[in-house]
Amino acid sequence: MSDRINPLNPLLGKIERYELSNQARLGFERARVKWTCSRLGLSALEKCLKLYDEMDFDGFNSHLSDYYANPLISRMKLGCYSAPADGSKKGKPETARLWFSFFHTLPFMDRFSELFEARSSDYDSVGLIFPRNGFSQGMIVHNGGIDRYITDGSAAHVVDGKLNARRASHRVRLVVQPYMGFIDAVKLEQE
Repeated sequence: MSDRINPLNPLLGKIERYELSNQARLGFERARVKWTCSRLGLSALEKCLKLYDEMDFDGFNSHLSDYYANPLISRMKLGCYSAPADGSKKGKPETARLWFSFFHTLPFMDRFSELFEARSSDYDSVGLIFPRNGFSQGMIVHNGGIDRYITDGSAAHVVDGKLNARRASHRVRLVVQPYMGFIDAVKLEQE
């Protein structure tokens, strides 16, 4: 008998469904942290995060400066957003077409606003990784600038507008790009 639970089981209660979705969100974040450490050659940092059971971006941010001196990533506070699964893999076509028209109203932008507001003086910018179909490592939205994180041949979308934080409304220029391209730009800067 398998320990796996069918998430579509109608007999599953709300608590079990919440626990399954929370495990999926944590799994997405841990996989991004592990991939980032691997891509940047930070096996010692990955071991440290596993040792202290901090395989999330909070642990990554707090320990990164001990292992990696590149200011492109060590001065950026990274976070992760993964929406609970709703059972559908594909977004509606009309949603995909209007994605950037209403960018600031997308669900992950609330989490980005929280990160932006909670950043300390240790960080120059904020980046939020989120899943997106067709991108193996997801995408990142950040306010780190175009010239620093986009390499030749890579693609990005720039969004200007207001970021509504609790304390004030901020004018920001956000860059949305594949997370893999973002990390590759950081890696190229280090070399």
